[in-house]
Amino acid sequence: MKRKLSWLPVIALLFGALSAFTFKTPATVSKGKLTSYYWFNTSGVYHDKKTMPDEQGITGCDKTVTLCENGYVQSQLADPNNPSAGVKPGELPGSQIFRQ
Repeated sequence: MKRKLSWLPVIALLFGALSAFTFKTPATVSKGKLTSYYWFNTSGVYHDKKTMPDEQGITGCDKTVTLCENGYVQSQLADPNNPSAGVKPGELPGSQIFRQ
């Protein structure tokens, strides 16, 4: 009996280590792939920095029909410390959302 109980902590540790690498929830995977963009309206006025789903929820815009907002990453900004300064000339948006 004593010999059987001595393996119990080893089995529990092995199970815990394997489950840490085996089970990933979809939320964990998708959150790692979301990019935060600096959002500008079609006139070039800065709004805020958010992920695309967050910005869609705020503006009501999605990915169809009329352009609503352009999203840029930090390296595309004219002044990364002041997003209101706009984007560098010639930069193409990294993401766009549209209004129906």
